Amino acid sequence: MKSNFEINGNEAIIKINKNIYSKEIVVQTTYVLLDKYYFLIDCEEEYWIVSMIPKEDAKISEKSVFRFFDELIESSSYLDQMKNTSEIRQMILERAILTQGVSNSDEE
Repeated sequence: MKSNFEINGNEAIIKINKNIYSKEIVVQTTYVLLDKYYFLIDCEEEYWIVSMIPKEDAKISEKSVFRFFDELIESSSYLDQMKNTSEIRQMILERAILTQGVSNSDEE
């Protein structure tokens, strides 16, 4: 399997395929891990390039990078589910607002 990351000193450089993950997903993933790492996001023609540096005196390791990949998949799944259920959530919200409006007008 071709590796899509490398560790240079205390920095991990991660390549993420743009055809698989959107910028929104990459940013969401880095946001989740901001408490432990500094991030720089850049791009090439086909890849998002994420530089990941630990905060404090921690060392970067493959385990850290694999945690990033886990969060990447979780963020992708979460955003997909949000998009898939957006119409249902919109209907629930509209009904709640309509119901609230009807009960308020009955009281007056």
